[in-house]
Amino acid sequence: MRQRIQDIATGAIGALLFAFMVVAWWTYQHPAKAVVAQAAAEIAGQKTRAVPCSQLNVYPDSAKKKLGITDGPGKLTGASKVADDNHPHTVAAVTNPDTGDTQIYVRDDPLPWIAFNQRKELSVYWGGESGHSGAVWRTQARFDFMQIKALNISGIATLDSDGVFYRGIGARLEF
Repeated sequence: MRQRIQDIATGAIGALLFAFMVVAWWTYQHPAKAVVAQAAAEIAGQKTRAVPCSQLNVYPDSAKKKLGITDGPGKLTGASKVADDNHPHTVAAVTNPDTGDTQIYVRDDPLPWIAFNQRKELSVYWGGESGHSGAVWRTQARFDFMQIKALNISGIATLDSDGVFYRGIGARLEF
């Protein structure tokens, strides 16, 4: 009977934590407003030149609004999505002055030797634990603060529903 009560309490705590995470995710979504990107280091500081162009193929203003671009009278000539894979990317747009078409190129850049980042993660797990009969909920928080190529240095803390608390620092290889 006592085990049954503990399992129900564990499930209730886990459900509350899961509900908290859903609410946090729902309210902490980044706005879809587009910002002007900085020039890539390879072209920063270089002079531009005017090239005659007979026509420029553009998308309608409604497409520009869907992308969250609301500033200025400029016309949308292309857009691309970049994979969220913890690698830096360089995006370049090239317009053909003869046809007016724009091609967008995405280049995967090498990982930096050393980077200081502040990625955060909060997660909830449900499962079994060796030496424990019944289900266990685990809440985990991770804070990445340094990256050396594909090696991430992080602080981590976990709290299990059976009262086990763990905290530490470690390294994780992402590939």
